[in-house]
Amino acid sequence: MDHTRVSATWKLHELVISALVILASVYFLTTPYYALSIVPGLGVILIYILWRWPQAALYGIVFSLPYSSYSAISEYFTVTQIFGGVLILILAAKIILNRIPIEKLGANLWKWAFFFLVISFFSAYLSHYKETSYGNLKNILIAFTIIAFTLTLISSRGMSRTLPAILTISITISSVLLTIGSIFEISYFYIGAALPEDNRISGTSEDPNEMASMIVFLLPLLIHMISRAEKGSHKIFLSILLVTNVAAVILTYSRSAGLIMAIMFAVILARKVRNLRASQIGFGLTLAAGILAGTVILTPGTYWERQKTVFYSGSYIEDGSLAGRLSFILAARDVFPQNPFIGAGPGTYRDKYAETVYAPQFGYDENKQGREAAHNAYLEILIGQGLLGLLFYVLLIWVSWKNFTKARKMYMAKGNAEFASLTQAYRLSLFTLLLFFLFLSIPYDKYFLMTLALSQLALRYAQQDSGPTLGDANGPGGEKGDHHEILLESSP
Repeated sequence: MDHTRVSATWKLHELVISALVILASVYFLTTPYYALSIVPGLGVILIYILWRWPQAALYGIVFSLPYSSYSAISEYFTVTQIFGGVLILILAAKIILNRIPIEKLGANLWKWAFFFLVISFFSAYLSHYKETSYGNLKNILIAFTIIAFTLTLISSRGMSRTLPAILTISITISSVLLTIGSIFEISYFYIGAALPEDNRISGTSEDPNEMASMIVFLLPLLIHMISRAEKGSHKIFLSILLVTNVAAVILTYSRSAGLIMAIMFAVILARKVRNLRASQIGFGLTLAAGILAGTVILTPGTYWERQKTVFYSGSYIEDGSLAGRLSFILAARDVFPQNPFIGAGPGTYRDKYAETVYAPQFGYDENKQGREAAHNAYLEILIGQGLLGLLFYVLLIWVSWKNFTKARKMYMAKGNAEFASLTQAYRLSLFTLLLFFLFLSIPYDKYFLMTLALSQLALRYAQQDSGPTLGDANGPGGEKGDHHEILLESSP
């Protein structure tokens, strides 16, 4: 009887939805916008697909991140915002209907995230820059939704296979387009869609430094996939992708990316050397020296000239970009004592900088009116939310780091070398972002937020792991034992 009632209810819903779709389509046919008559039908199909497989929306968001220059559907919406909005509604409905257990949202990150949010609200309430502060609070709330999406939608198989694949495909395509744009001087891939004198190319992203940060974030995962690939052809293919992405980083002429990429490779090399047998060390060092020599020879001389400016003190006077960055630090030093504990309001560094003596010299722009970002995520938080806000922000990072470290040790103890390597790769990717935060004002970067949540998932799946092999059907990566995947794919 209950089954009959449910069937009748769904049939009624289907009739109502069909009628609404037909009416909406007919309405568009009677207007000058008749081409939009297919939108209602496509919208229903999309919603149905995302209801069945909501993780597809999250992967869509991840895939679109390197394409910020071209992801805007209109002046009001982007692809990411549309996917995110639909995903919020679907997840809320699924949790209410108990299709997704609310326990999946559990994480040891939330306590510090909550305190950070409270400080941000309090700081915004007391701020003299209400518009900026409350606008930035929206970014913080969006940040928490990214963490929630990741916690509820990424299965162990998704974490180990699907997500690395999505990141590799999306970022590598962007790197290839960036490289083609540089070789053939295609203006669409340069800053402001024009060919600048200093050859700064941003590819499909809005900023070359942010594009470089995405690529460097990917590199540890690529190296993990190379080291774990079983077939030689797979290793060769992935190695080509690695070289392609490294070349793209160089072509962005990002000084910070060059330094961070060098540090990352040094960390990986040091770890690999420790694990090599004595007979392999010589070969490994020779191979590394050959790769380094090849990179130095093939890299344009102008790139090395630009990198040298980081270590030459006179560059901070002669180079307008470096002088400006130095002024951002000096401005923060002068502004910080005004609101040391809770800050001037979230995202208000730009407003405070515009009021300093440095803005007319380094930060003046007809559009920005001196409102320059700090080019440092930690300074953005320190000035915006004060010492308390920065404290809770750092604690979030610290807990995430501990989660990765603990998960890796658990996987190693259980003999699951592949998941231990994966966890180490994600932790190193997080490390590269933490270094980039010293040069970029992206405290709520989506890769960063996703990685915070992945640390919790790594720990959760390590605690559930009962076997040493990734592909074991009953292990953390298996389909049969992956209850998270099964829950998400349940029919409506």
